[in-house]
Amino acid sequence: MKGVRLPAVRCAALLMAGILTESMLPLRGAVAWAALIVTAGVLSAASLSAWVRRFRRHYAQTVLYLLSIVLAGFSLSLLHSMGARLEDDRMRWVDWVRGETVTVSGRVDRVQQREDDRVIWMRVDSMRVRTESDASWLAMRTGGRFVMDATQPVWGEGTSVVAGVRLERIRDNRNPGLFDYGAWMRSNGWRLVGEMLHVESVTPVGKGVESIREGIRGTLMEQYSMKTAPFVVAFLLGDRTLLSSDVRQSFSRAGLSHIMAVSGLHVGFVLAPVWFLMQRLGAGAVHRTAGFALLLSVMAGYAVLTGMSQSVLRATFMAVLFGAARLFHLPSTPLNILCASAFTMLSVRPSDLLEPGFQLSYAAVFLLLTWMPALTDRIENHVRVPLFRWLLTMLSVTLIVQIGMAPLLAGWFGEVSWIAPVSNLVTVPLLSLLMTYSISLLGIAQVMVVPEWIVLPAEYAYRWILWVPEM
Repeated sequence: MKGVRLPAVRCAALLMAGILTESMLPLRGAVAWAALIVTAGVLSAASLSAWVRRFRRHYAQTVLYLLSIVLAGFSLSLLHSMGARLEDDRMRWVDWVRGETVTVSGRVDRVQQREDDRVIWMRVDSMRVRTESDASWLAMRTGGRFVMDATQPVWGEGTSVVAGVRLERIRDNRNPGLFDYGAWMRSNGWRLVGEMLHVESVTPVGKGVESIREGIRGTLMEQYSMKTAPFVVAFLLGDRTLLSSDVRQSFSRAGLSHIMAVSGLHVGFVLAPVWFLMQRLGAGAVHRTAGFALLLSVMAGYAVLTGMSQSVLRATFMAVLFGAARLFHLPSTPLNILCASAFTMLSVRPSDLLEPGFQLSYAAVFLLLTWMPALTDRIENHVRVPLFRWLLTMLSVTLIVQIGMAPLLAGWFGEVSWIAPVSNLVTVPLLSLLMTYSISLLGIAQVMVVPEWIVLPAEYAYRWILWVPEM
């Protein structure tokens, strides 16, 4: 890296320093507003210094610019925290009806199937609280996590539901130092928890993205057997509704749970064939523009179809930045592009820095960018057999990611799966092929009935992957 300029690395590090500083200083009320005013003054001074001739190319201007980035992170995080506290105050009245039965109306965001019950995640838009004198609807925009009987019909994402629920209090973290599930729910807008007692009305999914997802899910259920279809739906769409708790636990113990949650791995699988096509479009400006349009449309479409989760958005944004830099020959390094992505995402959602998903996804890519180039060169220089070279490269990737992220995994979740390198080595390469093959079968199914013998290879491959965690 000697001699290479990495402005985005410095900017991202300084922005993170500002966010971490705010997270350690519980500023409230007048003190918070005073901090924002001071920050605004420094940022204004940094902007004006560019117009003062004697400050140009002066060390004082550099210091002022660096300080302004730290304070920008500080102020963004502070504004986000103040907004969260305002939301807490706005929802404080809900504490008065804890333990009571209320009626909520909203749309299903996702469904989590468990052994004895089912968890419904809803985007609630209104609530009706019955009192002695009134039973009117109260408008609100928040999220709810409700447990219901597993015998009820399975609802698709986007289904409108009106149901009676008994509200409960979000549990506080009883294990200091481990993942605070309650804080995660509040920071992501899930502020209602309870038990769904009865359903008043259900409106099926209408037209739009939800209906497309339902159509894809129905096609996958028809193409594959009852044993593999739930896993295929989870792998392609991130919809784990039909997965049993036993399957989820076995994949978690084997370090393969990331396969069933759409993330950077899946975006990489989708990007690979797209990148293959882009490289064959030509080197002209028109061809590069067409390639970038193809990349952007495919990545955006996949993000929308899989639910626009934060992990998918992060991976999609990184893929678009990397693709644009390669296509248009921009003078930048992969590490600089990674930090530019982190800087942008944290500018929009500064609280992501303190969440495990953000830390794990960026840590994995950072480890690969810093360690794999040197290892790849050594492998290519010393290993002559292509098969052994490929196996050693894949093993190196899994070992670097698992060993490098072990402290983060242990800190957040209190456990590390040491069998993960082996299980990932025998499943991830096959899944990269299955992603392309399964999507191709979906496309064929839109115009004709797919013969069973064409689906059969994928069926047996998915069965083998389901067998790996049970070994």
